[in-house]
Amino acid sequence: MCKALAAAVILILTGCNDVHSARPLIHDADGAPVFRPGLWVGLDKACPLDTALPVEKWPSCATAMVIRPGRITGATKADRRGLMTYRLSGRLPTLVQIRSVRDDSGHLASADSSSAKLGAYQYLGLAVLGADEQGLMTQVAFWSALCGPDPAPAKPGESPRYVTDKPLPGMTVIGNACTTTSLDAVRGAVIASKGWSMPLELRWVRDKP
Repeated sequence: MCKALAAAVILILTGCNDVHSARPLIHDADGAPVFRPGLWVGLDKACPLDTALPVEKWPSCATAMVIRPGRITGATKADRRGLMTYRLSGRLPTLVQIRSVRDDSGHLASADSSSAKLGAYQYLGLAVLGADEQGLMTQVAFWSALCGPDPAPAKPGESPRYVTDKPLPGMTVIGNACTTTSLDAVRGAVIASKGWSMPLELRWVRDKP
């Protein structure tokens, strides 16, 4: 069943309709935007958050993470073992390649069985909403690269379908999951997917948690 990643890997959702690859497809990050390192937060605009408080005292509607070059971890002591690596593309639209890796306990941060079969790499689209005086990103919006539009609802007596029944070019549907070997296909999915889902926003808070 599709489910969110563990809290340490935060806002990114492991959905069955998301695009996976068995091997990394982004190799050259030349010209890609750069996150300002430090504490970041994803939150609903109605979330009553005082960012001056310690992270442990933030409300549950605020998701804290630490972003460093090439890696993302949870911000609290309990979450820091979880790790996600990432790489951004330098060509527009900006793509983010993410990979959940093993934590200190030896468990995959994402335990989704479909992800394990189709590859640990997933893809997002990213838009820069704000930057500091050095040009480092301080506010972004991101959305998942989807295999295609959401599937039609199951009819009475049918098993629900979690992956699209209309995959985009270059996508391969295997069971209830989606994979590709083409970066161009990922790019096409990112462009199409922005119209199928509401982008989530993240913003930089401070240098240290």
